[in-house]
Amino acid sequence: MRRFLTATVVSTVAFVLPASTTATTTMPVETVAAIPPLLPACCHQHADRAQQERRRKRPPPASTPAPATPPMSYAVASWYYDTAGQTACGYHAVYGVASPYLACGTRVMFSYHGRSITAVVDDRGPFVAGRSWDLNQTLAQALGFSGVDTVAYHIG
Repeated sequence: MRRFLTATVVSTVAFVLPASTTATTTMPVETVAAIPPLLPACCHQHADRAQQERRRKRPPPASTPAPATPPMSYAVASWYYDTAGQTACGYHAVYGVASPYLACGTRVMFSYHGRSITAVVDDRGPFVAGRSWDLNQTLAQALGFSGVDTVAYHIG
């Protein structure tokens, strides 16, 4: 009994497929040897070697520059003890900050003495003239901040 395989040719590469009813070209088994051999899918060793060859020919990746730091603004801040009471936004963020103008949930990155942390606006304040931010105790402690001082910040 003669067995037939199905071959589909794309450009100059031939793919040998099992016998199928949707085949467009059939050839006897004896002519399969004329088709250029492909890497066997079951043999990882051949595939790994081919991949290593492609990597060797590839030029080294260009060094990517470090991401630019966002432009920072500076303002006077203080800190407050965030009790379990109600906030103006209705929730307590771990790293929370009070702002009289920004919408609840706005993210603000603060930097102080080389430390940077992203906080979330979760309250209104400060209500002291000349201050722009009230940091909750967790954020102040993480930044190494105490009292009243100037902090760098970036909104967004």
